[in-house]
Amino acid sequence: ALVCRDMKETIQFYEEALGMKLRAIYPMHGVKGAKHCFLEAGNGAEISFVQFAKPREGVPGVSFSERNNTDSPVGTHHHMAYKADNIEHLYKLREQIKAAGFPVSKVID
Repeated sequence: ALVCRDMKETIQFYEEALGMKLRAIYPMHGVKGAKHCFLEAGNGAEISFVQFAKPREGVPGVSFSERNNTDSPVGTHHHMAYKADNIEHLYKLREQIKAAGFPVSKVID
C-alpha cells in the first residue's frame, strides 16, 4: 500500500482521472486511526492506499527524491506506471488526467 495524505482526494484522483473504481475502505488492522482503501485498477489488478490518523509529510531529498528523474531512498515510492494499449491510448490517458485538473508528466514511452 502507498501512504496518502488525504484518502478522499486520492480516491477522487484515481476514479476521475484514471477511471478506477473504489472497491472498499477498511480500518487498518493494528494501527489506531488508520484506514486502508482498495481500488480496482483493471485486468484483475488493484492498488491500495493507507491514510494514518496524523499523516507525516516527507522531507524532500531526505525521505524521497526532490525530482522524479533521480534515485530515491529505500522504502519510498518513486513513481507509478500504467500499461496503455498503444501510444494513442497513452496520450488519451494523459489528457484525461489533465482534464480532471491533476498534474501529469509528459509522455515518456
